[in-house]
Amino acid sequence: VKLTAPEENIENRPAQNLSFVIDRSGSMAGDKLDYTKKAVAFALGHLGQQDHCSLVAFDDMVSIVAPSQPVENKDMLKQSVMSIYPGGCTNLSGGMLQGLREVKQAFKKEQINRVLLLTDGQANVGITNHKRLIKKAGEMAGGGVTLSTFGLGRGFKEDLLIAMADAGGGNFYYIQSPDQIPGIFEQELCGLLSTVAQNLTVKLKTGDGVS
Repeated sequence: VKLTAPEENIENRPAQNLSFVIDRSGSMAGDKLDYTKKAVAFALGHLGQQDHCSLVAFDDMVSIVAPSQPVENKDMLKQSVMSIYPGGCTNLSGGMLQGLREVKQAFKKEQINRVLLLTDGQANVGITNHKRLIKKAGEMAGGGVTLSTFGLGRGFKEDLLIAMADAGGGNFYYIQSPDQIPGIFEQELCGLLSTVAQNLTVKLKTGDGVS
């Protein structure tokens, strides 16, 4: 089966409703966090007034850096990103679920509703059981909010983040070095901005005697 998308029409692209969820645990200090903040600022520059976004940061605690809002004052949002500083442990579930709550604030079915989770560590606060985390990602997708995960460096659980992105209907990215972060963010963002259809189904009508 070959599916061919219609020609891109940027003016008619679906609105974006995104939550950037950033791990600011102690191990993110330095280049990892600096490059991550620059990449999120870059992504904000490509969103428009029809889009919504929020910024969530987490270590052992979860903080709303910028609540869900139309992307109107980009300078203020970028300044909010740059104010994020490194902290302690890794409450991955808390950050993800807060991102979900922010996306739900402006949820519409016809939009792209997605949480983008960036982490370099293992879940050691909040929900730490891998099966439960994957289940939560699946529940998010079932409710119309997809999840993309970005694993930085070597300390994170690759299998977990892959499974979460798979269950969450999004993408997984492995980032070996901080300088890759902007390019990978651009790849994800370009995919979101060029979406022409969502939740496609293919129906096959078979002949007699064929199931």
